[in-house]
Amino acid sequence: MKILFWVGVVSLVALLLSSLLLRQAATPAGYASPTYAWLLGYAMVFSLIALVGALLLGAARAIYSAFRSNEEEVG
Repeated sequence: MKILFWVGVVSLVALLLSSLLLRQAATPAGYASPTYAWLLGYAMVFSLIALVGALLLGAARAIYSAFRSNEEEVG
């Protein structure tokens, strides 16, 4: 369960860091270099996917353990 927590934390930090870097990369006209923007965009998307995946896996694991403990009490 700790691995899911750390995946979520690292994903959230990577998401925030890439969004801050994207703001810093902007030129005075307000546009970032295309290559840099694409790389940071991909980093943000993959971080978001990892964060949502960790949340879903954690929720599924919690539901499963609650179901098993309820099943042991009944059975």
